Amino acid sequence: MPLDGIVVQKCSDADIQPHLLRYGTIYLLQHLIDNHSVNFDECREHLLAKTKEFEEYNLDDDMSKGIIKNLNEQVNEAMKK
Repeated sequence: MPLDGIVVQKCSDADIQPHLLRYGTIYLLQHLIDNHSVNFDECREHLLAKTKEFEEYNLDDDMSKGIIKNLNEQVNEAMKK
């Protein structure tokens, strides 16, 4: 794919963090799907750790807040099992 004419701009950490959260969440969910039947306890601990890490990003956009809220709900469900 030719990249002629594409303008590349720098962005700040604040601009990229929400995107890193989204991609990190996709990676996390794929890991959980692939491994939950093999080692549920390890997956639960991984979910807890990543959710805590994501919360420490301190993002305030609605999408990021929604992702973190949903992950916390998944943590609460996982703790019941």
